[in-house]
Amino acid sequence: MALIGRLLEAYGIHPLVQDDILNTNQPPKMEDFGKYLFVTTKQLTETGEDCAEPFDLQHFSLILTDRVLITFHEAPSEAFAP
Repeated sequence: MALIGRLLEAYGIHPLVQDDILNTNQPPKMEDFGKYLFVTTKQLTETGEDCAEPFDLQHFSLILTDRVLITFHEAPSEAFAP
């Protein structure tokens, strides 16, 4: 949590955004803060063949500035893999 706080502070992100990133029960939403856009949503992920449920919903947040995209994933993700 401290690392996320330092990262957000370095980019001038509002402190309440950290709460939305860390709250995995947060409903999907989008907020325009002027200098950046904040989006939090759910990402559908494949659980694997050995699981009873083939898919799972994971919390996913992103911050988009004019030069940087920062993403936060509840669990490891291949969403931005090459």
